[in-house]
Amino acid sequence: MRAGSPIPISGGEQEYTRWGATALIEAGAVDIVQPDVFIAGGISELMKIGAIASVGNVQMLPHARANVSVHLAAA
Repeated sequence: MRAGSPIPISGGEQEYTRWGATALIEAGAVDIVQPDVFIAGGISELMKIGAIASVGNVQMLPHARANVSVHLAAA
């Protein structure tokens, strides 16, 4: 789907670990990975996903849990 779409594809808000996010990134399935801090395993796991996204040349935008995600994005 990503290869045929002019619109950037995002996903990953239901991935429970960094390994799920890694699979999306390695498969070239997303332009933007969107882990949810609660589902992904907390702040430490979110930071690891961010590092994996950076190496995979994929943007990371935490999923909408504004009470936590906004603070993390600002940090």
